[in-house]
Amino acid sequence: LDIPMTDPAEVPAPGTLERQVWYTPAPQLPDGAVLKIRQTPSMDSEVVGSLDMGYAVLTICLAREWAMVVYLDEEAEQEHERRQEGWVLRRTAKRELLVLVEDPEHLELL
Repeated sequence: LDIPMTDPAEVPAPGTLERQVWYTPAPQLPDGAVLKIRQTPSMDSEVVGSLDMGYAVLTICLAREWAMVVYLDEEAEQEHERRQEGWVLRRTAKRELLVLVEDPEHLELL
C-alpha cells in the first residue's frame, strides 16, 4: 500500500496501546469521497477536518460505529496546534466507510 499518512514521530502514540492502529477510507467509496472528521461522535457535531481517499489516520479508540483519530491540521498557524483529534464515522447501515490498514509498515510518510 502506498497510502500517505502523517509522520508517526509527530503524532504521539495513544495511551498505553502497544501498537498503532491505522484506518483508511474504504476503497469501494465513490471517487472523490471525503470523510468528515467531527468534534464528537455524533452526526450533529461540528465538522473539524476531513479525510480524503488515499490517506490514513491513527486510531486512538473505537466507540460503536465511530473511530477517534489523530490527524494533522495543515492550516494551523502554530506547529504545536497541528496535531488534532476528532471522530470519523466508521460505517453506516449500508457500507463500511473506514477499513483497517493491514500492513502499516508499508504506509508512505508525508
